[in-house]
Amino acid sequence: MVARPAFREFTQLLDPRLVVLFALLHFCFLTLSFFRFRSLSRKTVSEKIVAGLPQVKKEITQVLKDSPSRISCTTDGWTSEAKESYIVVTAHFIDHAWKMQGLIIAFEHMPESHTGQHLCNRLVRVAKDFGIEGKISCIISDNANSAMSGITLATKAMSTASNTVIPLRCLAHIINLVVGEGFKTLAEPLKTLKAMTTFLRASNTALSSLKGFCQGNKEKYRKPQIDSKTRWNSTLVMITSLNGMRKSLDQLKHTKIVDEGLTEDDWAQLELFINLLKPFKGATGSSYCTLSIAGRVVRKLWEHLNDSVEAVKGVGVLQMIEKLQKYWEDVQDQSFLPSFFDPRTLPLLMKNANDRHVTLAAVKKLLKKPSIPTKPKEESFLDTLDDDEEEEDKDTEGFPELREYSQINGIHKNEDPLKWWAENEQRFPTIAILARDSLGMLASTVPSEEAFSAAGNTITKKRSRLKPKTVEALIVSQSWRRYLRKLQPQQQEDQGEDQGEYKEGEEDEEIRE
Repeated sequence: MVARPAFREFTQLLDPRLVVLFALLHFCFLTLSFFRFRSLSRKTVSEKIVAGLPQVKKEITQVLKDSPSRISCTTDGWTSEAKESYIVVTAHFIDHAWKMQGLIIAFEHMPESHTGQHLCNRLVRVAKDFGIEGKISCIISDNANSAMSGITLATKAMSTASNTVIPLRCLAHIINLVVGEGFKTLAEPLKTLKAMTTFLRASNTALSSLKGFCQGNKEKYRKPQIDSKTRWNSTLVMITSLNGMRKSLDQLKHTKIVDEGLTEDDWAQLELFINLLKPFKGATGSSYCTLSIAGRVVRKLWEHLNDSVEAVKGVGVLQMIEKLQKYWEDVQDQSFLPSFFDPRTLPLLMKNANDRHVTLAAVKKLLKKPSIPTKPKEESFLDTLDDDEEEEDKDTEGFPELREYSQINGIHKNEDPLKWWAENEQRFPTIAILARDSLGMLASTVPSEEAFSAAGNTITKKRSRLKPKTVEALIVSQSWRRYLRKLQPQQQEDQGEDQGEYKEGEEDEEIRE
């Protein structure tokens, strides 16, 4: 640029004093930038992150050891853009303020084969590294055979006489498998829809024509969405969006812009299937689904499918019921105790005499453990006059706090059970200890999937040569530092309250003197 004649002519018109001034300012700016704003190299940044990780890990280890509740873990496997295999382990617990906390405790390169024994070894080692092998309540994974084998072996290895660790299947994966059975019976219509969607998204002419037809037919235009094999709700979105433009799609087919189309019978079957899947969509709407509502969710889906057998024929309802039956008993048995400690589901659980008897017997067994500091209350004279509830009191005999809690009215399904416990912990101090452990048990591996989303943003096509150790450090340090930053304001607030109480006490003493 500086060699061009036009630029030379421009510089000749400038005042020489200004040119010298600008040159001096530019030199000063470059000198200042060199000494004050020197950028760090990629290697230096990586080394600093890896070097600072042990200290942060000590802080996180202490946080997990000091947690007032037991710890729920999720795990899953993932393959990066560089075709490297990783395993993630997340930990979740309820803190002293009755807030659910979660963080990634391990994101490790796993070059060995993903057998159950190898996964077990990893999980046990991670638990020992953080000193939480005696505090874990459950481990959740997807429904792959190797994953279930691994967490089953790990839970057996970590279980003791005072702490039983249970393996759990991911509820989201169960729902995905159940809905997948219904999709199999609609293979041909879905194949046609996918081909139609792919063509429409690739052709601007077809999309423009579709918009015009939608305006003429007064149908709401929605850009067709391509579905994902691993997300059944993306297939539902694809069906729903196209179903709202049926007339326009038929017109598009008659103009020969689109070669393929569906018959009226196909659309009718798909519409029935959309209505069938509405409860399933609501069941997967929570990103932090806990085990306390998992049993209720599965039961509702079970009742919905059985009620739909006659109304919805030919779209795989029986196959979906059969698949749900495979996992129904496991989810139901494992969710009894968490459901009892959730004030949203407690009243419904207590209505069934058998469920009430089994659950209260299990709770009493837990309350008798030496690790649970029970605080028995003395019965009043009026308690002996409750002849109408004599049969019910047998289940809670000797545990007045348990009897009182089992008779509460509960809260609305949209209310926060942790907030309720924060307000009623002093009312039920012994039950609260068990509630904090149970309500922290998750029912899905969503946190693990979120970790993989963050890892996918880290290992891109342009950054596919990152070393596994660097990737591990980047992912876990981001999670740990975010949690510690969130923890600092709470600690400052607690310190401020303590200082305020101390000063108030001093003032009271001065007044008395």
